[in-house]
Amino acid sequence: MLLCACTAGAAQAWTPYHAHFSGGPTAPAHYVHLQLDMPSEFHEAQRQQLRDHYEICSSGKEAAALIGEPVEPYLPLPAGGLPERPWVQDIEIYYGAGRGVVVHTFTHHYIDLKKSRRRPQHKGDCGLLKSTTRTVLIRDAAQSCKIPLPAAGSRLEVRCGAGTGEAEYLYRAGLPDEALGVVKPTGETGSAAGRRCRVFGTQEDLQFCVDELNELGGAPMPLLSPYNRTHAGLLLRQNIGNLRYVAQRVVLDIQVGEGLFRVPENGAAESALPPLPADHR
Repeated sequence: MLLCACTAGAAQAWTPYHAHFSGGPTAPAHYVHLQLDMPSEFHEAQRQQLRDHYEICSSGKEAAALIGEPVEPYLPLPAGGLPERPWVQDIEIYYGAGRGVVVHTFTHHYIDLKKSRRRPQHKGDCGLLKSTTRTVLIRDAAQSCKIPLPAAGSRLEVRCGAGTGEAEYLYRAGLPDEALGVVKPTGETGSAAGRRCRVFGTQEDLQFCVDELNELGGAPMPLLSPYNRTHAGLLLRQNIGNLRYVAQRVVLDIQVGEGLFRVPENGAAESALPPLPADHR
């Protein structure tokens, strides 16, 4: 029995994470917004997987009729078609003076294959579901913290470890190439968001492109973050395995609320951090 699946709502414009920390004391930072940037073949493969899972689910429902059992109702695929990008990832990096923040927001679509008592939204009706998660990484000289944003009404689980020493953190921005560890420069340059960057690493394993801000005569802050802890600069591109991230926007010398860099207490209410975007595109 096929039910009606009626959904509405247009994708909202991206709201930077720091917009939720307005008011009160501010601090300077550089801002980079990267997004998962994959070829159309990647997204079509994800859409095909959704079609395959839907076929498995709906066929299982209809097969009940073959043994004389009632067919459980199930939803059709959306009338407007499957999402153009079933996987969406946004990475926001804030480079502050001696500290950095990364906000990773991930949305994926999937077929509701099975009922779950623990997860009421899972009804086993073959419907198209969407899950959005967010993890915040905060790093400074004293500590490095990882904070997954939990479900509404839950408590924060803040996990922190020792940070790099302040002297090392502040000095590393001036290290020569031979002291940068195993990931070496390729001698090539790239670009993203209208800025040039220097390429490090190999395409097969890990490769990234860093804007060292040389045209500014040396950045006023050590440009390290939890995502580029050894190569100072603005991270504009990063390839990890077959996933490719590219900067969409770069803003230098913005003022952000001090609360952005503040680590919430472990066990605090989930409302201590900004809410998930209502419609992550």
